[in-house]
Amino acid sequence: MKLIDADSISEDIPVSDLPPTVTSLATENSSVTEKLITFDLKFKVKNPVLSVGKILVMLHIDLEFQNKYRPTLADGRSYPLIKRGIYYAAREISSQLGRITNQTNYADIEKVVGIWIVNEDVPKDIQNTATRYYLKKEDYIGTTNESQADYDLIEVVIIRRGEQTDITEPLFGYLKSVYDADIEEIDKYTPASANPELKEEELLCAA
Repeated sequence: MKLIDADSISEDIPVSDLPPTVTSLATENSSVTEKLITFDLKFKVKNPVLSVGKILVMLHIDLEFQNKYRPTLADGRSYPLIKRGIYYAAREISSQLGRITNQTNYADIEKVVGIWIVNEDVPKDIQNTATRYYLKKEDYIGTTNESQADYDLIEVVIIRRGEQTDITEPLFGYLKSVYDADIEEIDKYTPASANPELKEEELLCAA
């Protein structure tokens, strides 16, 4: 919540006390040869770790809400949501460079994080779980000292809600309060009542 402030998504204002800035982005991504995809909510956040001095590094965030853990295609087949999450993240990586040329500066690529919240149709054995998928380096001959920032460019987080919310985990307790539009409960996690704009956005999200 320190990073994602409803007002800053469209107004480019500092968020909380970090202060990162969130910038709204177009939610459609298409090319001549690739499928049109629509992001639920896409924005950039200043990376508070890598942004030092005059160096500004952004994180590209894709926030998606899903009702089915294994969505069904028109032909009746289903597919694993994680594959779609990775595909969306890869498309966002690709879109940062535009047309690939000999002058393309791959050093400009910034990390993409996809966050997928699944509300229904989650198998019981994995309800109330959250999983992070990301790139990491593994040396199998010798040892290298490459910067993690050079290869850690895609991360997908899948949050799977359950029928019986495990309120011992703050993440699931907060999500339940948002989807129930329970401002009193939301206040236990964020100061919604003291922030009219935040309160309005959370109620819209619940709707």
